[in-house]
Amino acid sequence: MRTSQRITPSPSLRYDDSCPNIGFIGAGALGTNLAVALAAVGWRVDAVCSRSNASAQSLAARIPGCVAEAEAQSVADRCRIVFLTVPDDAIAKVASSIEWPSETAAVHCSGAGTVSLLSPAVRDGAHRGSLHPLQSFVALPKENAFDIARARLKGVTFAVEGSGWLREALEAMVSDLGGHTIAVDPSNRPLYHASAVMSCGILIALLRSAASLWQQMGIKEDEAFRGIFPLARTTLENAADIGPQSATTGPVPRGDVKTIRQHLEALAHSAPEVLPLYVQMTRASISLSSGIDPQRLCEMATLLSEFEKTCPSRPA
Repeated sequence: MRTSQRITPSPSLRYDDSCPNIGFIGAGALGTNLAVALAAVGWRVDAVCSRSNASAQSLAARIPGCVAEAEAQSVADRCRIVFLTVPDDAIAKVASSIEWPSETAAVHCSGAGTVSLLSPAVRDGAHRGSLHPLQSFVALPKENAFDIARARLKGVTFAVEGSGWLREALEAMVSDLGGHTIAVDPSNRPLYHASAVMSCGILIALLRSAASLWQQMGIKEDEAFRGIFPLARTTLENAADIGPQSATTGPVPRGDVKTIRQHLEALAHSAPEVLPLYVQMTRASISLSSGIDPQRLCEMATLLSEFEKTCPSRPA
């Protein structure tokens, strides 16, 4: 809830536009990694609060000079730029619970949401922006946290939204972290975020489906992942080094229709639930493969359509 009277920030706790201090509301994996990484590259992270006071205390203890506040309002009163690193569905609620000091900035880190989530901050005279790192985060270990947090964000692409001094500050943060900045039109945020999910959560689902085939052979899941991960890791590294088209391997770029048929027949018999996924991913692989004999391409397309008709139907 809003406080009945806004606390006037002390001038000693505020910085000019060239060096704004930072606060975090939310100390989960994203907030912790971003806060520690920014502190590691020289940005001053002064305050943090979280729904769990223990999480706030833990994050504050990692960063020299950072304090854990009991209330979100205290972070907004203390810091010039405040990151709302809370779940997407809580951003608007948290923003509306704060009486934002004039000329401060509220920044969320949602991939799907636009700055409209921060409209309550604008009504109070604050600036609003967003900074979404296209990265997946897990908890930071206690040892070497600064180095690990920096490494997790180096080379990462950040979708930045904002204007004026705030945009300049956000772009400077990305530059200091060794990242890359892109601008995503608000109307395209769902597409941008869908791409992120396909590159992360859905990628894991694909690997798990691959691992499930090992279980059909009587091999445990942990052994399956141990076998699959080096292959997947090298494939991603190759795609980064030489491009996805050159990194594509397997029976599709070879035009090996016989092997693809064997795969489809085996899946239809032993793992019909994986068959639709294999069909769609193989069809997508065809678009990445050049130089295949047109006759082989036609045979592959016909074969995939033939087995697609046998895929288990999904309930409406």
